[in-house]
Amino acid sequence: MAKERKLIWDSAIWQRMVEINGHKCYCCKEFKPLTIDHIVPISIEWNWDIMNLQPLCERCNVIKSNKVIDYRPNYIMVQLGLVERQIK
Repeated sequence: MAKERKLIWDSAIWQRMVEINGHKCYCCKEFKPLTIDHIVPISIEWNWDIMNLQPLCERCNVIKSNKVIDYRPNYIMVQLGLVERQIK
């Protein structure tokens, strides 16, 4: 039996994730057209949860390939309200 695929997508959060970083690639920090990169690649786990996505330019996305790499700065996830700020 095929694994059920659930798409968990929030375009408003995605747009905010892109805006917070100034529409730049999270990897190379350059202004280029952005693609949706899966931190844990689909080839490893089918996961369209917004917590598994990051904006990368096409070049960085291709170079990252099927590696698990999270380029998102912590402050972005805090600003999006997806994680709580840690108090030291």
